Amino acid sequence: MSVCIIGGGAAGMVAAITARKNGNEVILLEKNNELGKKILLTGNGKCNYTNINMDVSNFNSLFVSAVLKKFNEKETINFFKNLGLETLIEPSGRCYPISEQASSVVEVLTYELNRLGVDIRYKSEVIKVEKNNTFLILLKGGEKIVANNIVIATGGITYPLTGSTGDGYNIAASFNHKITKLLPSLSRLKVKEDLKFLHGVRFNGLIKVISNGKVVKEAINDIIISKSGLGGLGILEVSKWANISLNNKLKTLIEIELTPLDENTLYNRFNNLSYKSAFDSLIGLINKKLIKTVLRNSKVSEDILIKDLSYDDLGKIINELKHFTFEVVDYYLEEAQVTHGGVSLDKIDNKTLESKKVKGLYFAGEVLDIDGNSGGYNLQWAFSSGYIAGKLGVI
Repeated sequence: MSVCIIGGGAAGMVAAITARKNGNEVILLEKNNELGKKILLTGNGKCNYTNINMDVSNFNSLFVSAVLKKFNEKETINFFKNLGLETLIEPSGRCYPISEQASSVVEVLTYELNRLGVDIRYKSEVIKVEKNNTFLILLKGGEKIVANNIVIATGGITYPLTGSTGDGYNIAASFNHKITKLLPSLSRLKVKEDLKFLHGVRFNGLIKVISNGKVVKEAINDIIISKSGLGGLGILEVSKWANISLNNKLKTLIEIELTPLDENTLYNRFNNLSYKSAFDSLIGLINKKLIKTVLRNSKVSEDILIKDLSYDDLGKIINELKHFTFEVVDYYLEEAQVTHGGVSLDKIDNKTLESKKVKGLYFAGEVLDIDGNSGGYNLQWAFSSGYIAGKLGVI
């Protein structure tokens, strides 16, 4: 049997390895001049490739269940161990190559592809796919490839410079598969407020996404403020819900709790520091760069002594500390880590990842309407789905 894998990212490489190990003739098509470009960007260049706390609750759909049961995080760690890659497991459960280099993941996969004799064709952009008895894959430049089966593993639409430009959606649509709304997930957020004076502020806090007045998502994690927007792991975790709200044209706010101290504790703190100015009383409680903004938003002078403030004025400061708010106005699609949306799951077999419409047509990775939380879950889906799709229906 011959199989053509379209896309040489995480899912495509594992699909090609699996298909070849099962005795198939495998062609792997990659539009770039190298494999795994997006992998190199993950985990800040260290590649958080799975998580030992794997659970379906970390994904947007229970569809992933059958696939993850067949090839879970333990199998993934063992898969890479057999390729020579040792794993560093952090207390949070995040797993990295012990080398802490994303390039290690790409290199061991590429070595295995070459060792197995997979026919890797670089700079091979697919223009069209047709099917009669077999699949006919038409490449830019005129080359034609015939295969019994194909696996679409082209990724999403985020980080287009890595080759993720939505090619797989066009192929899927040509076979009458529905494509759901495409939005960025795990992305930075652009806000209405001027952030230049807060540039470089970094802290941990409770983050809430408020859509049309309703809290739709919460997370406690790292927040990084830059001139161009809000980032950090906490913002990445909640960004999908902000982007969905924004796409639905609803007023979308990010509310951040600057301190975990409750209101009574904060009132007591101010009473104990009544001899200090409003500005000085906040030093040691929050990042110093935030103080001016907190007081300005509270309409309280920086120089006024705490003892001269009314109870209501103190309440305004405390309210700002507990509900520090930004209005989201846009998202950064080009640098989002994952695409939310994709090939609709209703016509995909959840055990084999084969199309229910077209025999021999399989899907793997981000091209499907699957996205996970930050922490190695999306790469685990890529590897698991690549493995299952590469088995070509053999369960």
